[in-house]
Amino acid sequence: MKKSSSPNEFERRLIEDAKKVIGEINGEPVDNMDRVWRTLKTNVVRPEIARLVLQQYESAIGADHAWRENAVADLLAYKAHWGPIFEMRRKTKRPIPQQYPDPDDIVITSPTRFRFLGPVTEQEARDWEFFREARSAFFLVAQEIIDSSGIAFSIDEGRERWARVRRKFYRINRRLPATFKKKHPASFPPFEPSTGPLSGGTTAFE
Repeated sequence: MKKSSSPNEFERRLIEDAKKVIGEINGEPVDNMDRVWRTLKTNVVRPEIARLVLQQYESAIGADHAWRENAVADLLAYKAHWGPIFEMRRKTKRPIPQQYPDPDDIVITSPTRFRFLGPVTEQEARDWEFFREARSAFFLVAQEIIDSSGIAFSIDEGRERWARVRRKFYRINRRLPATFKKKHPASFPPFEPSTGPLSGGTTAFE
């Protein structure tokens, strides 16, 4: 996919600062850019500084807007080219191209707004596959503990083992990308053994 030149670090910080909400007037939020505009409208002795800040804000926001317009144009062209190819491969049940992002994962909401629902690069795709495999491994271990509770060891011991695995899973799960968890939602297996408790458990899974 063609790469557009995004705003540099200084421009990004200017945009962030310009849009930072610093208060409200009559129930409406006021950001730093509003504050500078209001400053210029008052009888200030030296408006040069406020005017310079406003120009920097406007320049950075303009650069960001132009980049977003170019990015949307690039993404539309990308979807127009790869979309039919992916669709045909899926319809004929053939392997889809190893091309990222998947056209279906590109959502364009306006001439300057877009988001990705899946991995954008090949490396991200490999990471997501690793996340899926790791999560499946946690679920498999948890399910084995559940199935063995009341058989290989007591229900209480099974619940403790299940809880330890669950705590480890959620410590790791918190670090996974939000887009990954949204595209591939999953719930940790609930502790619902199918057998009654044993009077004395064994020590399997040690």
